[in-house]
Amino acid sequence: MIKCLEEDVRARLRSGVAIKSLGQCVEELVFNSIDAEATCVAIRVDLDTFRIQVVDNGSGIGREDLNKVGNRYFTSKCSSVEDLENLKFYGFRGEALSSIANMASIVEISSKTNKTVKTFTKLFQNGKPMEVCEAELTRPSGGTTVTVCNLFYQLPVRKKCMDPVLEFERCHNKTYAN
Repeated sequence: MIKCLEEDVRARLRSGVAIKSLGQCVEELVFNSIDAEATCVAIRVDLDTFRIQVVDNGSGIGREDLNKVGNRYFTSKCSSVEDLENLKFYGFRGEALSSIANMASIVEISSKTNKTVKTFTKLFQNGKPMEVCEAELTRPSGGTTVTVCNLFYQLPVRKKCMDPVLEFERCHNKTYAN
């Protein structure tokens, strides 16, 4: 279940996750997949459009939790200060998806749990969350697909300074390092 971290836990995490590259974005999304116990993760990166898609076969996110996804400090992986001392997850702050949503023009999260028949989708446009709705296409099995479109649209200078070959290599290295 995804819930908001208590204030004392948030106070110890005030770092904030700043997404500075395509590789870091891919890494954060892959960490979420691994934390969801995915055994298969597919990654697609389009360097021309700054589009990233990560598809996994993890536990998926139910409709109730999908409503909370993308809010800062909302996580299913940490609930107390004690949890910070015994981390068992890669992502635990509930900040990565929030940061990614704020850096991209569109983020779509589509998910299905193994316990449900329906697939649900949440869309963020320019950092603003839309209502969760039933997806037009149903996933055949549980898991989550996160599609990030036009990452860094608000930072054209950052996009312009990125070397596509170097960025692709960084994405490749981040995924193989994990």
